[in-house]
Amino acid sequence: MKHKTKSLLEEINSITPVRDKKQILRSRGENAIAGMINLLEYIEKQWGEEEAERIVSRVMLSVKKRDPQKFYNTLSSLRYHNEH
Repeated sequence: MKHKTKSLLEEINSITPVRDKKQILRSRGENAIAGMINLLEYIEKQWGEEEAERIVSRVMLSVKKRDPQKFYNTLSSLRYHNEH
């Protein structure tokens, strides 16, 4: 007698409802936007107006260009300014 077993992941996938692409997009979009709003508010509270504008600009540019390095470079310069 051959016994077919399923992995735990296969079992979970078989009982969870399949969400459509629109629901997934909405959920991920809401999370991303809420996260960005929280980040922008944090930046505005922690740094002066000019510095905050520069940081926000780099965040937006990083997202637009899909290049996190632009934001990381800004963080490096912040550490330098804060250490001295």
